[in-house]
Amino acid sequence: MSFSLLHKLVAYLISGLGLGALALGSELSPLSIALIILGYVASFFAEGRLLALPHYAQSWTAAVVAFLLFQLTRALTEELTLALAIQFAAFLQISRLFNRRTAADYQQIAVLAFLHLIAATVLSVSLLYAVLFIGFVIVTPWMLALSNLRREIESNYLNTAEPDGKALAAIQRVLASRRVVGPGFLAGTAALALPIFIMTLLVFVLVPRV
Repeated sequence: MSFSLLHKLVAYLISGLGLGALALGSELSPLSIALIILGYVASFFAEGRLLALPHYAQSWTAAVVAFLLFQLTRALTEELTLALAIQFAAFLQISRLFNRRTAADYQQIAVLAFLHLIAATVLSVSLLYAVLFIGFVIVTPWMLALSNLRREIESNYLNTAEPDGKALAAIQRVLASRRVVGPGFLAGTAALALPIFIMTLLVFVLVPRV
């Protein structure tokens, strides 16, 4: 499996866990959850030429601002509910998934997923949250390691503010390689989840939740 495909799959794993955690509570309607799933699946096919279209990124930025204003208007004219904030948080993640270009974009996806997981702690008391949390602990080392590797790859070739075509082509060639990471790398980074899980379990047991 190529590095770029592996990084993409891990990004969708961690973002899916975060969005799933947001949906655990009763604040989101079935329609909202369906729209989130639709956007999540559709974003998987945003690749290559689509991301390079003129004004593509600017259009998504405008959409985020427009949706924020829409939610603020709803908050002023309707009953203020937690669902408005949750819907905007989910939309932010969908917008990032539609704009997966550089290591910075993938890092933003990871940060948003982490914030979604934190927010979900007050949204649900379901045992399913524990399952999502364990999945998050396992996937997080993969995401952090792969994002760091991607940042190093990009910084190695992008030495100027305006990279030329050769540099971009070299980056794509490295990202398409199947020799950058292998099963041993994934197993080693997954092993990092064990001490993280133990420390988290100790904090959960020793520090009462409010």
